[in-house]
Amino acid sequence: MEGKAIIENIITNACPVSYEDVSQSHCRVLSLNLSHRKIIVAYPEDTELIKEIAIEYFLRNHLEVEELVKYNKKEILRILLDLKKRDKDIACFIVLPDSYNSFLYKILRRFLERKTEICPIRFPHFGMANNNSQFIEDRIFISFVENNIDKFSNIYDLLYDQESKDTLKEIIRCAAEHDAYRLPQATQKEKYWEYYLHLDDECFVNCGSAKGDTILTFLNNNYPFERIYAFEGNHSEYKLLLKNLDNLEDDLKQKIITINEYIGTSGEKNNFDSRFKKQKVSLINMDIEGAELAVLQGGVELIKRDRPVLAICAYHKKEDLIEIPALVRSIVDDYVFVLRKYIGEQAFVIVNEYLYYAIPRERLLEDYEE
Repeated sequence: MEGKAIIENIITNACPVSYEDVSQSHCRVLSLNLSHRKIIVAYPEDTELIKEIAIEYFLRNHLEVEELVKYNKKEILRILLDLKKRDKDIACFIVLPDSYNSFLYKILRRFLERKTEICPIRFPHFGMANNNSQFIEDRIFISFVENNIDKFSNIYDLLYDQESKDTLKEIIRCAAEHDAYRLPQATQKEKYWEYYLHLDDECFVNCGSAKGDTILTFLNNNYPFERIYAFEGNHSEYKLLLKNLDNLEDDLKQKIITINEYIGTSGEKNNFDSRFKKQKVSLINMDIEGAELAVLQGGVELIKRDRPVLAICAYHKKEDLIEIPALVRSIVDDYVFVLRKYIGEQAFVIVNEYLYYAIPRERLLEDYEE
């Protein structure tokens, strides 16, 4: 399997990028290193991953750690009593991110000498002192890829064009190297609308309409349509959606149906198969914060019957990269799959805004056919 060897090679040869770090946490580590003070590090008890990252981080900065301890009541009391027995002078007690507990902090403050510092430390990522979570998410994602290498290989081989394959490789490389996305990215104006033939009588279902940005972009691109269904479950966002659509000409407004609900999942009464039994749907887009797969599962019969173009975001959950195309493939086995990355809100920090186009072959643009 060509894809498997390519993906394994990316992970094996990853060279993590080192960014300038001017954070307060980094300055504290450098300062502690120069002071030659004895250090104890407390890490969250529910994950070993942060512990591993901590060890790497302190070794890289030449900080000698006396002991690592889980940040819970039992372990904290054990280490404090042990220190008292050994009459050992600990100059700094470092608490790692996601560990803070006010009760444990009071215990530390009570038992440690006043000359002992309690110092919170984060591991910077892209030079940002508070972006530790992205670093950890990268590590979790790469572990997920390694554990599902055959499934990723299958998706790689399924992708229609070389640009899609390169996009998948770059997403994996970014996580493996904790790096920014380095390939060209399309603009938000093009998101959801590329590579397929638009119909004069398009029936477009917009899942996660928010304030109406996707619908307004669709209209500003002058695509023809017969009906638009706008689903938005958040009440405050829905009010803004209505306000923004109110500026449209009456002939456009009459063709847009707004629904203040989240589109349902499999087994729910308001899912695709239930709501659109008599209405043919030709285009569906989704950016619904990780609910994409579950909502697609509620539209199996519609997808079989109507063969709509699907433009589905796949960046909210790591599983979506493999499970969304696999699900669609199991429903309709002759669709073409295209993966693209669009410029997001934090384009050079977080790798997001990538989506799958699942296109029936009869809707694929002629100049895009291989």
